[in-house]
Amino acid sequence: MKPTDLRPLPDHYIALGPILKTYGTMGDFIVDSFPETALDDYIFIEIEGIKVPFEIEELVDRSGQVVVKVSGVDDMETAELYRGCPTFAAPSDQHDLTQDQGESYQSLIGWRVYSSDDDSYLGVVERYDDSTANVLLCVRSDDEKEHLLPWVTEWIETLDEAHHILRLTLPEGLLE
Repeated sequence: MKPTDLRPLPDHYIALGPILKTYGTMGDFIVDSFPETALDDYIFIEIEGIKVPFEIEELVDRSGQVVVKVSGVDDMETAELYRGCPTFAAPSDQHDLTQDQGESYQSLIGWRVYSSDDDSYLGVVERYDDSTANVLLCVRSDDEKEHLLPWVTEWIETLDEAHHILRLTLPEGLLE
């Protein structure tokens, strides 16, 4: 294992999906539920509760799953050690949902939203409103109350594409 230790660890991560199995004999592995957009340079593999950055050498899309080759993992036996480990991206490495791209916000419709402060369920994203300077996510709670949440990347704790879950750290008083 040779993860990079020069890469600063981000405060927030985007869940990508677990490592399903090895691929070939050169240390490649398959990640499930990988986002449609590619990472830039690093993938974080959670090892014993710690997200460890690995430099990406190659990514190959294979029918919705992605074959990943990282630095320092050069044989099947080493890659096998990471089977089942969750993988993550740093928000800066991921496709930027903050850009005014309706299709990106559209993809969040149906996602479940939680507050990361107390892990409370806020509701489901019903729609988005990009008619203002700040894009608003319209989240409907189980009691039919609508919350308008500004899309602020600094508030994103977890963006879990595999399970369509969004965890946000919201400012005090926003939901009142």
